[in-house]
Amino acid sequence: MGADEKQDYNPIEKYLKINEMYNLGFSYDEIAECMGEKQGQIEKNHKIYQTMVEYLQHIKCDGIFTALDGREDPLINLTDWREKYAGGTSSTGFDGYSDADVDDMTLIAFDYIRYMKAKPNTDDGGPDGKAFRMIAGGNAGKNFFSDEGVWSGFRDRHFENVQPITDNEPGMEKTSLDIEKEVKSRDADWARMVDSCMKENWGRTTEMLSLHQDKDRPGELLERAYNALASIDLDSPHLSIYMIDIVKNINQKSYELKKKLEKMKD
Repeated sequence: MGADEKQDYNPIEKYLKINEMYNLGFSYDEIAECMGEKQGQIEKNHKIYQTMVEYLQHIKCDGIFTALDGREDPLINLTDWREKYAGGTSSTGFDGYSDADVDDMTLIAFDYIRYMKAKPNTDDGGPDGKAFRMIAGGNAGKNFFSDEGVWSGFRDRHFENVQPITDNEPGMEKTSLDIEKEVKSRDADWARMVDSCMKENWGRTTEMLSLHQDKDRPGELLERAYNALASIDLDSPHLSIYMIDIVKNINQKSYELKKKLEKMKD
């Protein structure tokens, strides 16, 4: 196959082209020569394509590639994470994580990729493109997936509150006269339904990660804990008897800290 000049493809078209040629029997080396790219980049782009296909299946828009508009960068990030954490061997992930945890991370990332593009208030909480990397990007201790306690809470709240909404959403048909408009409308409807719980979960998880990062700054953590308790309105109608266990746990932890500090005086 003769070498061609490097072609200009739109952001999604190049992935479709690679998969089409691969399915026709061309090797990655031949595709690279044809498209004017390095073989390694072609292989990587084919993996990104596979992540894109799974994303479309997850949001029930199978084969509707217009639903990928504006989502290329986070899907590239997610593809890198999946490769990095595959096999449960990355030191960046929490101790003892498995491929099943990576599968959970993929599904949650899919929802946040969709939410970032479709959320109703772009400046009102929730992640942007840079913050999205806090799910599993960067070094150990800098992302949710690197701490089992942080990750498990984030995962469980997401699956409890968001997954049922996604599961109950009807699939998208390819027969629409204006499929791009319908995809955007469908995404917007979904984003409105999950908006409050996704923002709340994101805020709680980033706060928990921050607390874990400051574990060697006990003075600062104690001050933050006191300020949080002091801010509670004792006449609030939202106080509930179901909070008693949390108060007991706070009392127990306070007692343990008090005994530890008293021993330091001796």
